[in-house]
Amino acid sequence: MNEQGKCLLRGDVQLQLGWDAKILPNETLTQIFKDLDYPMNCIYVNHSWAFAALPFLWQSPFTTARDPIKLVETLIKSLPVDMKNSLQQDVSAIKPWLTKHTCYKYAEWIKELQYEQLLGYVIRWFENRHRIKSNSKDSNICHSLELRSEDGSLSKETRFQVQSIFSTLISFLINSSRSLRILDLSTRYGYPHLSTMLSPMRANCESLITVTELTCDTWVPENFYYTLSLKSHNLDSLHIYHPQRDSDVNDLALLIKHQTGGIQHIKLSDSGANITMLLESFGTQSTTLSTLKLHRTNLTSKGLDALGKLVNLNSLELDMCRFLLNYPYKAPDPLWPKLKRLYLSETEDFVDVPAITVIISKVLSSLDELLLHHHLRHNDIIRKTVINQLPNVRRYDISNWVFTKANKVNT
Repeated sequence: MNEQGKCLLRGDVQLQLGWDAKILPNETLTQIFKDLDYPMNCIYVNHSWAFAALPFLWQSPFTTARDPIKLVETLIKSLPVDMKNSLQQDVSAIKPWLTKHTCYKYAEWIKELQYEQLLGYVIRWFENRHRIKSNSKDSNICHSLELRSEDGSLSKETRFQVQSIFSTLISFLINSSRSLRILDLSTRYGYPHLSTMLSPMRANCESLITVTELTCDTWVPENFYYTLSLKSHNLDSLHIYHPQRDSDVNDLALLIKHQTGGIQHIKLSDSGANITMLLESFGTQSTTLSTLKLHRTNLTSKGLDALGKLVNLNSLELDMCRFLLNYPYKAPDPLWPKLKRLYLSETEDFVDVPAITVIISKVLSSLDELLLHHHLRHNDIIRKTVINQLPNVRRYDISNWVFTKANKVNT
């Protein structure tokens, strides 16, 4: 960073930079501000500085917010008038912000949208509004809303109002962002909530074009992945948990095939559906896919054959996967020529020792690290395969077998 940029971090910005710095062109200010971790002070210099700095402050507001309650208030104020009026019918708590507006369209600058963090902030905001009203001496604004049930969970009425606010905000943010990069839909609140929140998302939503990282750990509305496939062609990282419907698997396969830029990282967990078609779709990303993790998924013979075609893999994790093979596994030669890290764990009742032995024997000599978990390390065939290729192995950890390129065990 140049000296002008560095002095932004010290003391009174206006005094140190002087008058000339305050009239720098927007392009120059942008180059300076992008090297700053959190250019909050810059927005107080003048309008030009604020306009150049605010996009950086609003890139990931849900991970950097210093005042979550104020953040939610700002987002509510930035809602269009029709959304505010519609929301007021369900949530009287937003009334003070009906006539308030923001100077900037903050939602356009958001690049990272984390579902659960936003939901947590909305709950905190709602609890704060309830606390303010409960402590007010003005009986006109006191109300009898029971915030929580006897067991400490949010009451039914509270959940309804929180969901109304949140569903309005999530739809508004997804449809307003100009350069959304990370869409994290992780949530512990369950399928009905996520379906309700995402259903307003338009199929022609332009913000989906720029998404490069998608995480989703729960059920989604039907056709959600298909909607994504129509617009999202630049995914770099894809983390998907428990797709149970065959239609979701088909739509995910379509989504992956449409990624013209090339996916580098895929994590697929807890799938109860037949994912063979999905694994075969990974082949369309074979030249770029370098990291793959499969957790609690079913591997059929065709699925395992499809994995063998991923020639660019650098790291592979098969964590508690079930091997449901119809015929003995015959690995291609070479198998994963660029693979440097292999992690193998299994469910005891569905292990296919011959297939795992073939995999280990094919790739062990080129690995930097092999990690075996659970009873795989106790299997005589697998132990013999490893020790024959790594004769200098002296000991193993009680929970793992971790071999490095130096033929030593890391505990």
